[in-house]
Amino acid sequence: MASRRVCLLGALFAVLSVAIEGHSASSEASVASKARRQLKEEPNPNDGYDYMQHGFDWPGLQEGGTTKYPACSGSNQSPIDINTNQLMEPSSRSGTSAVSLNGLNVDGAQADGITLTNAKVDLEQGMKVTFDQPAANLPTIEIGGTTKSFVPIQFHFHHFLSEHTINGIHYPLELHIVMQEQDPADVATAQLAVIGIMYKYSENGDAFLNSLQTQIEGKIGDGTASYGDTGVSIDNINVKTQLLPSSLKYAGYDGSLTTPGCDERVKWHVFTTPREVTREQMKLFVDVTMGAHAGADVVNNRMIQDLGDREVYKYNY
Repeated sequence: MASRRVCLLGALFAVLSVAIEGHSASSEASVASKARRQLKEEPNPNDGYDYMQHGFDWPGLQEGGTTKYPACSGSNQSPIDINTNQLMEPSSRSGTSAVSLNGLNVDGAQADGITLTNAKVDLEQGMKVTFDQPAANLPTIEIGGTTKSFVPIQFHFHHFLSEHTINGIHYPLELHIVMQEQDPADVATAQLAVIGIMYKYSENGDAFLNSLQTQIEGKIGDGTASYGDTGVSIDNINVKTQLLPSSLKYAGYDGSLTTPGCDERVKWHVFTTPREVTREQMKLFVDVTMGAHAGADVVNNRMIQDLGDREVYKYNY
């Protein structure tokens, strides 16, 4: 009886081994691919925080007996819920103009359009993409009477639950294009501006996400990249055609970074018309997150924050 039990356990273990990996044991390519994966011990790549409580714990995190991220308990935090029925007219906003997208809203194939060149993606939670910083026809915002140019420095994703909600509704995916004022006196206190773009479920999907998925799966498959790698080269990115939504209606407000240290120095521009994503495209974010960090939460959103006495303004409506 004991011998039979051992045999059964051995067979069960073999079946589970195949099932967990999701591949046939006879596939040499699959075995080779699994062998190349570099699963990290830590649950995620972040600096002393995670998404297990979706940010509720961040204000209380300690380091050396002191609060590590004090700004996370501030009164002008992000993300927020955007009620499109309560948006204010931009003429009532003091000290901040609409964003002029300039080259971001011009097809990168044209001379004055912005194409993100030398693009590289981190194959881990959030899938941050960096690139050579564009130098011409940059977006501008007038702040306190001074027109400032903003340099796009990276974009990343919040997946399975958007960070912002629109009329109380989460989207499955939110893209953040992070921009910093050009030539700041101090990078640590530089004015930031973020463009938020939502994605809704659709059978059509998104051409850029399809291209990104194909490139990443190809590099994983041929061994030129592994989950957990950073700075993996991808094709150039045309911002207008591949990232921006079809409508440029957006909600603008003053807020913070949605990750620690939660600095309250962000001009937010959240577009209210979504792009589209399929179920199959969303699986990329599961594969990358779990492949890079075995214990990570595939849902990397911070819970919405109190609006307080802030106003949210409508643009291009």
